Amino acid sequence: MVSFIKFNPKNEDDVNCLKDVAIQWKGSKFASSIYEDAYCDGRWWDGDITKEYYALTEQMNGFEKANAKKVLGIVEIEQYSKVLEFIHYLQVNPLFMWDNDISKYKHVGSAILDLVKQLCPDRDILLEPEDGTEPFYIKNGYNKIENCSKMMLKQCDKSNK
Repeated sequence: MVSFIKFNPKNEDDVNCLKDVAIQWKGSKFASSIYEDAYCDGRWWDGDITKEYYALTEQMNGFEKANAKKVLGIVEIEQYSKVLEFIHYLQVNPLFMWDNDISKYKHVGSAILDLVKQLCPDRDILLEPEDGTEPFYIKNGYNKIENCSKMMLKQCDKSNK
């Protein structure tokens, strides 16, 4: 069993959890960027914070103090408009990044993408994949945008509207 939790960048415990994740996942591509963005949003941004930060975690309770050791993956998203959501960063715990026989959890990144889609069912989701990750996003329903060098889009189900 896993939980999908939202971090509040104005909450010191939440930001510290993201910091601990970045430290524990040292060398991971985006964990530090997610922590830094949440830290800056919470500390220096006076207006409405438009970015949201989430984690997929083994933790099943006590969410007021998230446990970084139980975090499986994190994501930073931002609503660009009423019809468009942007994924800034998606980072899976390096222990679970590749489907292999020793991983306790599989498909963590795909699960996070599915949960983001559930959060915003009426919005298309845009992202710019890291080099080499395009096949992962294609497998998860994203398509390359013509005339955009790298951008990919997953369109919302128009029948839901």
